[in-house]
Amino acid sequence: MSDNVAHALSGAGGGVVALILTYPLVSISSRLQVQRGGTGKNEYKNTADAFFKILGKEGCKGLYSGLGSGIFGIAITNGVYYYCYEATRLTVRKGVQSDKNQTALSIATDIFQQEGIAGLYAGVGAALALVINPIIQYTVFEHIKTKIVKVRALSSFDFFLLGAFSKLVATGVSYPYLVVKSRMQISQKADEKYTSVLDGLRKILSTEGVKGLYGGLQSKIVQSMLTAAFLFMAKEVLFDWSLWMLVLVGARKRLAVPSGK
Repeated sequence: MSDNVAHALSGAGGGVVALILTYPLVSISSRLQVQRGGTGKNEYKNTADAFFKILGKEGCKGLYSGLGSGIFGIAITNGVYYYCYEATRLTVRKGVQSDKNQTALSIATDIFQQEGIAGLYAGVGAALALVINPIIQYTVFEHIKTKIVKVRALSSFDFFLLGAFSKLVATGVSYPYLVVKSRMQISQKADEKYTSVLDGLRKILSTEGVKGLYGGLQSKIVQSMLTAAFLFMAKEVLFDWSLWMLVLVGARKRLAVPSGK
């Protein structure tokens, strides 16, 4: 059995650990995102105000509302993501090694000749909407990681810092989309309903200004950075455990030096 399963297990476990540790910030950020900038006494002014109001009215249970479904979702998402990510990465690497003459330009030329300009951008709208955050995050993470490993080995704390920084960059860029997405997922009045992400961006800008696009950013930045930091650090630790677990159950042969790290 390949190491892809170990990556899937460690990624799922790391995601669960990170979510449990940071879930109160997830709840606060979600509530601030859907809030429309009102000034009533029940409105949240900032992260700290939201924390104490939720704690006072709903107790600790309110801060962890929905945790069960969140854990299930993150475990499945991360497990599938890391399995596919590693499998794709190895396939691409083998493809590059076996066919060095085929460049990105030649591939693009083939697509253009067969499908035209539309073929080069097929599915780009949905892809950008769904994966722009992890694309930015993992691009930044892998770029910095590659530079560091040329100088020295990475420690668990290095993975913690790399995870935090890469998520900071990704969240800062994609946050307005997250705000619109959160609002589209809740019930809205007819005159406030967004027909699309672009429509949502326009309406928020016209009624609430740029500030409306970044409601709850403070708590989201902190939560995202901590989640990513704990995820990457925990995944590296759990990866070795996952390998040994697969060895113990007979799903993998024992190796002197684990591969894939």
